[in-house]
Amino acid sequence: MKAKTKRNLIERGSFALGAIGKDLISNFVGMFYLFFLTAAIGLSPLVLGFAFFFAKIWDGINDPIVGALVDNTRTRFGKYRPWLVFGSLVNGIIMILMFLDVGNEMVAKYVYYIAMYILWDMTFTMMDIPYWAMIPSLANSDKERNEISTIARIFTGVGTLIVVTFTPFFLERFFSNDSKEGYLISSAIFTSLYVVMMCIMAIFIRERYHVPSEKIKAKEIFPTLIKNDQLRSVLIFGILNFTAMVITSVIAPYLFTYVMGDFTLISLFSVILGAGYGGSMLLFPWLSKKLGRRKIFVFSSILSIVGYLLLFLSSSFIPESRASLSIAALLTFSGFGLIAVNVTAMLADVVDYGELVIGNRTESLVYAMQSFTYKFASALAAMITGVGLRIAGLTERDPETDIDFVLSAEGGTVIRVVMFLVPVLFLLSGLFVYLKTYRLNGKYKEEILSKLNEKRRESMSDLSIQDKQFENTDLKASADNGALPDLRPLSIKILDFLDKINNNKRTPFLSPEVCFEYDIRYGDKILETGDVFYPKNQIPKGVILNIHGGGFLSGDKKGLREFCSRLSAFGYFVFSINYTLAPHKTHPEPIKAALLALDYLHENQDKYNIDMSNLYLTGDSAGAYIALYTAVSLYTPHIFEKYNLSSVVNGKGLKGIMLYCGIYDFESASKSLLNIIFRDIIRGYTGLSRKEYLHSEDKKFYSPINYIPPSLPKVFIASSKSDPLRKQGTALIEELKKTGVDYSFFLAKKISSGHDFHLNTMSQDSLACLEKTREYLEEVIN
Repeated sequence: MKAKTKRNLIERGSFALGAIGKDLISNFVGMFYLFFLTAAIGLSPLVLGFAFFFAKIWDGINDPIVGALVDNTRTRFGKYRPWLVFGSLVNGIIMILMFLDVGNEMVAKYVYYIAMYILWDMTFTMMDIPYWAMIPSLANSDKERNEISTIARIFTGVGTLIVVTFTPFFLERFFSNDSKEGYLISSAIFTSLYVVMMCIMAIFIRERYHVPSEKIKAKEIFPTLIKNDQLRSVLIFGILNFTAMVITSVIAPYLFTYVMGDFTLISLFSVILGAGYGGSMLLFPWLSKKLGRRKIFVFSSILSIVGYLLLFLSSSFIPESRASLSIAALLTFSGFGLIAVNVTAMLADVVDYGELVIGNRTESLVYAMQSFTYKFASALAAMITGVGLRIAGLTERDPETDIDFVLSAEGGTVIRVVMFLVPVLFLLSGLFVYLKTYRLNGKYKEEILSKLNEKRRESMSDLSIQDKQFENTDLKASADNGALPDLRPLSIKILDFLDKINNNKRTPFLSPEVCFEYDIRYGDKILETGDVFYPKNQIPKGVILNIHGGGFLSGDKKGLREFCSRLSAFGYFVFSINYTLAPHKTHPEPIKAALLALDYLHENQDKYNIDMSNLYLTGDSAGAYIALYTAVSLYTPHIFEKYNLSSVVNGKGLKGIMLYCGIYDFESASKSLLNIIFRDIIRGYTGLSRKEYLHSEDKKFYSPINYIPPSLPKVFIASSKSDPLRKQGTALIEELKKTGVDYSFFLAKKISSGHDFHLNTMSQDSLACLEKTREYLEEVIN
């Protein structure tokens, strides 16, 4: 449990770091680029306002296209992480180019700076969409999604705070508020931080959950979005609310510079913004439990409206009062903080709703709409700001020769109206749209989720997926690229080669009564994937975790697909896993992998419609060792403590253990006639030579036979007369007898039935063993 908690903290911390990085540059551009172009470069705010409007519209149009590209991405590094790294690098380069001085030719300046703005927006989309689209892959519950959304939004506030406190003081202290060089250096600083933070996030974050999503063709993008009426609702009221906020942030430098006469007041204003925005987000999870999202949305909208009205009155009649401005700003941005995190959390529900009504989840397309919402809001805000500044008297000028801007007589009032009263109209419109159109709340939302779970269960019974379609690209890449070099000793390589020859004699037969899905990721490591098998048209009786053998040094779950299919045909959900092999990972890493797989199943009980209170562990050869060790660990706290193991699963739900041709006692195995092979196995798995192992103080801990608890459920043991590990099964039976644990034993008597005979499902002994397995399962489940 501790390891899992630590992993969650690292991942969420990385996600938060990414939020800071991306908002450093988005807020620097959003708050200061227009001001840089007018005050430092001398371009017309009216022309720029309309240019930015159409640029944002274009950028918003290509958002769904980028979302579709992300949805269709399949790499060994995941769906989203490659975009995070590539997008941030390209976006960072363009960020610096945006603030270069390109001379005095006015037409050339307009073309260059507007083109750079368009390119920056497009490349920012390449990073921003996968960032938000990752949320469903990081969490599988509404509670966790709320928490992650809140964390991200809070730390975007941190990024905002850094930009708006650093930039004004940096410019005023070392340059001036219209210094070209000052803005260029500032952009380089923020870009460096941004790229480093995004790369760190991409390294530590993991796409842990995956709900299959069909690939979307470009021509299907807009029809798909139109069918999702709840997405349209979020899109409209999101645009209205964000437009209000963006207008305020874009025009703020002009208010404080030309109306109030103090450019550095932006920092005070923004600190209050960050405090209100971030502080309210911290309260969102608690408020959502107490009030629900609908009441929160209404309350937050009213809070911001009241704050705006107070800001207008304070700035008009008592502008010298910093306290009144601060209180009003705190109310305004506290409301916006709740709105922002609420909208993000709503999108996760919209993804589920879309899966139900359309048939596709298309997370990236839905989350592309969040980026589109902000961009369209920015477009409206830019146009409104440009028009407002022109009415206030700001026009095109040559900053090298002309004097500073001079406002018209009514200019100060115009800027106040645009900054404080126009947003009120947008907020009222957004609240109206929300109340009239958005329905994913309360009982209706529960009904949607219930129908969706039922639909998923039905679709699971119709799956018929071919092996090639689900080839494990991670495993193939690791073999092709040498990600895991073959460090196995020669004896094991020979045995593995012979095993492959035997397994390649025929194509595995998969029961027609069973559905299957290959290479489901349950952990972070490259080999931590599993195959799923489940019976058609029935709820599984129980859950079987299957672990392949191979002397800890070789083997793959692919070789057990026919066996697992037959187990599943008995009415069980089977999860057959791979794990990192020795000597790359030594004891107890395979045990940790098994526990991690159990945690994955526990967390996805609703997804697979399974009951973890009917749990069975099974394995062959080394897999039998891992299965037995995992089982006894669930009853033995000091094993957990010694190896820092963790799991949300305990022994209460364990109903049975099925062991085939396994190794259970390393000490006796090290003295076997097959000493050469066992020496290599022990060295690989423990990291110790035979001599070091025999003299190790921890020798006892390597053998699960030493820790058989009386509370262990009945064990099924299978072996054959010609199995070199037959005595291991005999020794385990004797230990079970001593501790009073019930068991069932099957012995294959034919000489041809050697080690792992049960996997050759064409032989009579294998079929007989499977029948005994079925009888055992029927006995222990009742």
